[in-house]
Amino acid sequence: QGRYEAVVVFDAAGNVSPERPNLTVAGVRTVFSPTGEDADSVIERLVTEARHHVRAVTVITSDNTIRATVGGVPVTRVSSDVLIADVGAIVEDVRAANEERNHQHLTLEDRLDPKTRQKLDRLLGRI
Repeated sequence: QGRYEAVVVFDAAGNVSPERPNLTVAGVRTVFSPTGEDADSVIERLVTEARHHVRAVTVITSDNTIRATVGGVPVTRVSSDVLIADVGAIVEDVRAANEERNHQHLTLEDRLDPKTRQKLDRLLGRI
């Protein structure tokens, strides 16, 4: 909900390959840390940049050190386990809503509230 920029940071500090592709797929930007710099440093830099632009940030990691380092306003810290549980709950809600939608009757009569339906049944002589 709303506008956000999703960034996934991979630790490529020990990777001697000079290639660090800047990929954006489905609105998610993938960042590889430069050779000699770990992902933690990249995350800290991204959070600092966001603070300077007064943008709210949510950092999702199970790394306690990073969560402690990047904490503070306007940074929300969430563990990976919580994200997985939240996404699972959303997926279940969407599945249940789709299931309910697929089982609804599509006739006008079936969509009427009980009070209106009772009036209609009286008018039609059904009761």
